[in-house]
Amino acid sequence: MAFRRWWKLQAITVLLAVGFAAYFMLQNFLFWSYSVQHSGFRWQHADLFRSSKETFWGSSLSELEDWRLLEDDSAAARLPSCTLPRFRNGSRTVDGGTRCHRKQPSAESCELAEEYFKDKNPPSCGPHHEICTLKFDDTKQYLHCHPDACLSGVVVLGTFQDGDLTWSPFSKAGDMEREFQHLVETRDPSVEGGIAFIHCQENEEDNDIDGEKDRNDIYSTSVSRDYSHFSDFIRERQLLIFPNITKVISPYHAPKGGESNVNVNLIFLDSISHSHFFRILPQSVEQLRRMDRGKNHHVFNFDRMQSLKGRTFENLQALLSGRFSDKVRVLSTEPMFAALKRRGYSTLYHQDLCWKWEWGLSRDFGFDKEKSSMQARWDLLRRKMSAALIDDIGATLTSCEVHHSNGDNDPFHADNTCYNGRQHSWYILEYAKQVQALYRRAGRPYFQFVELNIAHNDDGLRAKSLDGSLKEYLEYLSSVKNTLTMIFSDHGNTYTPYARTVPEGRIETYHPFLFILAPRDFARVVGRSGMEALARNQDKLMTHLDIHLMLRYLANDSSIPTDQRLSEYDFQPRGLLDPISPSRDCLSLPLFPNTLCTCVSRSRNTTHRSSQLLLADLGLGVLNNLIQAQFQSNSSKQRAFYSSCHKLVGTSINDVKESIGRRNMTRVDMRVQVKPGHPFQSDEQFSFTFNISWEHRLLSFIGYERLSIYRKYEACNDPRVHPRICICDAKNVKSVDSNSTDPPDRYAKVFGLASSPQKLSPCLYMVERRRQAGMVLEAINQCGNATVEFHLHVVARHVAASAGLPARYVVGGGRSLFLVAFIAIGRTSNWDINYAVNITSEVYH
Repeated sequence: MAFRRWWKLQAITVLLAVGFAAYFMLQNFLFWSYSVQHSGFRWQHADLFRSSKETFWGSSLSELEDWRLLEDDSAAARLPSCTLPRFRNGSRTVDGGTRCHRKQPSAESCELAEEYFKDKNPPSCGPHHEICTLKFDDTKQYLHCHPDACLSGVVVLGTFQDGDLTWSPFSKAGDMEREFQHLVETRDPSVEGGIAFIHCQENEEDNDIDGEKDRNDIYSTSVSRDYSHFSDFIRERQLLIFPNITKVISPYHAPKGGESNVNVNLIFLDSISHSHFFRILPQSVEQLRRMDRGKNHHVFNFDRMQSLKGRTFENLQALLSGRFSDKVRVLSTEPMFAALKRRGYSTLYHQDLCWKWEWGLSRDFGFDKEKSSMQARWDLLRRKMSAALIDDIGATLTSCEVHHSNGDNDPFHADNTCYNGRQHSWYILEYAKQVQALYRRAGRPYFQFVELNIAHNDDGLRAKSLDGSLKEYLEYLSSVKNTLTMIFSDHGNTYTPYARTVPEGRIETYHPFLFILAPRDFARVVGRSGMEALARNQDKLMTHLDIHLMLRYLANDSSIPTDQRLSEYDFQPRGLLDPISPSRDCLSLPLFPNTLCTCVSRSRNTTHRSSQLLLADLGLGVLNNLIQAQFQSNSSKQRAFYSSCHKLVGTSINDVKESIGRRNMTRVDMRVQVKPGHPFQSDEQFSFTFNISWEHRLLSFIGYERLSIYRKYEACNDPRVHPRICICDAKNVKSVDSNSTDPPDRYAKVFGLASSPQKLSPCLYMVERRRQAGMVLEAINQCGNATVEFHLHVVARHVAASAGLPARYVVGGGRSLFLVAFIAIGRTSNWDINYAVNITSEVYH
């Protein structure tokens, strides 16, 4: 009987336990569902990532997150997790011991990404109208204008002559058709390109056709007003594309041994990160997946790509020349292109930038400062392209007219870059597509480079306009055989609020994307080992230098020079065609200063917080010295402290990262918040990089980047000071004279610490800022009409210094000068500094 009662009691207990468990599971599910619905997230369709279940972007909170995001643990727990987007979520062959793992985005950053980019679209381009249509038959192409074209006005044909557009008005469309036919039959496409423009204009009397060339003087400070007046009379516009390769094709020499040359097609999309590509180009992503499932291509997506620098030039230089230096300012293509041309390749180079403006071809090939006549600049461009071994820049010639018609000289700050209802990128890709088709029919190999800057703007949304035209271009490529296509970027967007304010946005700045579309029979060129390496390397840390080494192998010329320092780093002879070591990390790569490594850091910060603030003080001191030096070297105003560019004063630091670099030096990276030294509202961001050699007791400031947008200071920026280091008051543009500068006893706080000025002479003050782990010294010459020279002598124990001492300094009239920073070695309390100042002269002017 007792046993039965015990058994019943046990059964009741089990049933109650199961009931309570079910109740709590239901409650938790309902609470979780409520949290998801109210978190601002929306489900993403599973097919976006080729996954068997629904998913989100992101993962756990990144270690880079600002501490404020971690204050409310319960809030973080309520946010759904998310992961980095991947081209395919199936299993990959991953080598054990892989050292670089991508820092995962936090749930907070994914929510902010949706807030910034989802359900927002750039302005549309409006309807597309055709004035005339290009027709083709078996022997020729000709122009057919619609019967009602320009009925109430004049039809104007714009063609290229010496790099400039020449506009010819016709009262009848038939007359223009005949002129166009003559152009097609007689033009030199290597000089004039396969491009023409058609305008419908209201009446001939108000046309300033001859004066149209005046607007090409785009070295003026703004877009020509004459052109704005001219544009008022344009009713309709059309851009015609009709490339011809007969005069740019290279002599062809078939490879030996039965091989065939594979065409190389590079599509470069500036300022799009890996995550942003998936975020804003869903049609293109899906088309890439269709191609991967198709019969003509293997599609590889490299999701551990790392920028060498958060700027375009250095990454392109690495890709095309194998060099990595920020001292060289001219793109070097000739070694690679010479090897290709020896194998019979034609080299094509198209971009959506105006060649006459300060960016694009003129900047890349070193003639952006040239301000001679249009004819002279065009002749110079042709010489530069010939020296660079570039056969054809055809699509580039569309750019000046397209940007001018939108009231701009470049695409970087425009809301949109439309022409006749289509994005400029559509025309560039259409030209590339037509050229590829011509080379295919001719059976000749080509190397094509296409650069699109549609994503390089302030909001990160405009690139959505690329999706349709890129998908259309990919559909064309899906049927193209014997062509290796790489679609890639240099870095993520650096100008959006997401990049400037969200930690994951800053990581994306240094995480570009790369897709390689390899022909199914590509193994005949690179072997089975090459194909296996491409597959395995998709999860490995890699850079544009790895792409260069792959292209170098495809050019089949080992004589192509590369940077001699490559041998000091972890690179393979065939780049991505050889297995990348799983132990590769950022220390194995030649990253530029201030480049953020996208791998999860395995080290912890070892320097004291006050040491980090002293380093930041050193970095700002170097920049403030530079501001004064640039201004004084180009100025007769001896009494100005900082011209219109104000002194940089630090307010806080964050995102401090340390790593043990080459030769056992400690590398320190940080973000620095800065305000101007004079009262007006401005909050700026810089990133600083330092090296500390504890063995040699030396502190080195090795580089900086301006993270905040400085274009807003164009109106007040002193032309003698580089805009990257200038903060100025656009409402009160004037030099900051020494007489109006705050005296030393009211010196601004630096990172919250008040300075301690000491008067050493009628003019010279010495300013100290002491912290727990060291101190900095700065000198001020309060006299605007005197120059002070002095020697600084120091006796110190257990510190590293930023300058060799003793040292001689000269401080000009009305100037301040940052002298030196000291940081304690080891325990922060075990250091000592004594210094003496010997004033050797104080000369009044």
